[in-house]
Amino acid sequence: MSFFITSKWCKLLFQVAYWSDDAFYYEHRFLSKFKNMDDFVYCIMLVKFSIVNNTPESLLKVFLKQDEAPKPPEPSEELLHFINYNQTSSQALKAYKAN
Repeated sequence: MSFFITSKWCKLLFQVAYWSDDAFYYEHRFLSKFKNMDDFVYCIMLVKFSIVNNTPESLLKVFLKQDEAPKPPEPSEELLHFINYNQTSSQALKAYKAN
């Protein structure tokens, strides 16, 4: 699933990159609209959207009005690094808070 938003200066592409048992992961791409650099990607932002008291799968079933949720796409290498970084950072913060 992806969406475009355009302005005078740039285009923004929002897409669901992956989902796990407890979160959606979105990728936002900022694309240039300048004449000599049309569609040049000058920023990629990865976002984790945590789901509490539900699952991405059940939300997709309701949103898509289907009995079965689609399978998540394969995560990119960059996204796997992002997920690993978040897990490592969370563990470090929990250990720091415990002390």
